[in-house]
Amino acid sequence: MIEARALLCTTFVGLGLSNALTPAAHALCLSTDTSKDTSNVTTNITTNAAPRARPNIIVILADDLGWGDLSVQGNQAFKTPAVDRLATEGTRFTQGYQAASTCTPTRAALLTGRFPAELQLFSPLVENGRNAALGNAERLNPDVPTIADILQRAGYETVHIGKWHLTVGATAETPLPYGFDRARWVDLREGERDLATLPERPTNSATLVDTAIEEIDRAQATKSPFYMQLWLSDPHAPVAPSEQQRAPFRRNVPEGITAPDELYAAAVTELDRQIGRFLNALDARKITENTLVLFTSDNGPATAAMAPVRWSAAGSAGPFRGGKRSLYEGGIRAPFIARWPNVVPAGVVDRESVICGLDLAPTLAALVDGVEVDPATRAAWDGVDFSAALRGANDARDPSSKAREPRARPLFWEWRYPIEGPVFWKSPMLAVRDGDWKYLWNPDGSREELFNLAADPSELRESSAQHPEVTARLRAMLRAWYEPLSKDGTRAEAGRLPGVP
Repeated sequence: MIEARALLCTTFVGLGLSNALTPAAHALCLSTDTSKDTSNVTTNITTNAAPRARPNIIVILADDLGWGDLSVQGNQAFKTPAVDRLATEGTRFTQGYQAASTCTPTRAALLTGRFPAELQLFSPLVENGRNAALGNAERLNPDVPTIADILQRAGYETVHIGKWHLTVGATAETPLPYGFDRARWVDLREGERDLATLPERPTNSATLVDTAIEEIDRAQATKSPFYMQLWLSDPHAPVAPSEQQRAPFRRNVPEGITAPDELYAAAVTELDRQIGRFLNALDARKITENTLVLFTSDNGPATAAMAPVRWSAAGSAGPFRGGKRSLYEGGIRAPFIARWPNVVPAGVVDRESVICGLDLAPTLAALVDGVEVDPATRAAWDGVDFSAALRGANDARDPSSKAREPRARPLFWEWRYPIEGPVFWKSPMLAVRDGDWKYLWNPDGSREELFNLAADPSELRESSAQHPEVTARLRAMLRAWYEPLSKDGTRAEAGRLPGVP
């Protein structure tokens, strides 16, 4: 009971949400020993340091990893020491988002700084000519500038490794027009091997990390800084960990039976182990000090209602409602950790900055010396520059930092298809976050919901009737964003609850 109480209190207090607890629960928290919580470890803090001119940049993207799957964010089912190390040596942003609740759209936003719906990428791309029926383009338009384009022109070696999912029928050459000098294991295929097949799954992450280390050595030989996308595929289904990987998580499962949490824990633990090996490789090559590492996931955890996930759906969105494809917080809020020694403050938990994957392009362009961005590209960005937050602008422990740096632009999301999973996950089809307010809406008026995320991060207390002016303002904002979008592929049941006309 004490451990459960401590976990609850640590989760809410760690998120800066103690005001969301009832008075009685708050009193219990005050009486609970949470001294073992290490989420606020403080080491080597440097705030608002001037960035070194041209760091190496590595973006590590997990696939379908939930916000609550990291032990540093409260998970007690298994440990993630390598990612926890990144958090201890860098800054962990608890209000990190992706621009979509699923794969292809999120990846497009990470590369371009644009809302994916504006690029006509609404869902994961599929083969066999079915994208038109979903309203999708067949690929990310290569004429749209990417952060890889921008850094390549600035003299960076640029390499993509792993899952791509931005073009139908991708090959090793496919990412090159998007600003990459090299690409390996594009959509997990290289030569005759396919890392998505069940026999390859136990060593999937290890193979991608081996390749990343090879490519770092290759880039270092050029004496140029490098930009690397290490887009992993774990723990996306289907997972198939080896017996050895599963053994620590068997617990009391009878022989001949496997449990979803056993498979999922083994897959995430192996993912974390390989990330640890990758970080050690950076240390061994003495490039840690001048390398910015960003770790995140593309969306929330999947549900067993999705066919390929049925035997391994055990991901956690932590205290948040929803998961993959849902526009509730559990589908769009993602782990977000940054490490750059002596520039990004170490041991900081930033609970104030609202950041998103589509902010990556404007942020990296601002951080790197010698980068030129043409005015049309800069004007088209939907993301914002969060480099000040990376340097500790919202570090509450630093007297010189601002008490709160609000996000300069709202965030918009769209999911025009049915949502699998529990009824509690089934959100309306559009959403906007502006400040602490989040509004969800069906454009036919059949549903609308308003939440104050500062007071109600789990989205349990719908309050549109109590705040009609806020509701009207956000409805108008969301309608104005949605109206110019293509409506192709929109399903009649999008945003609807089952059995409700």
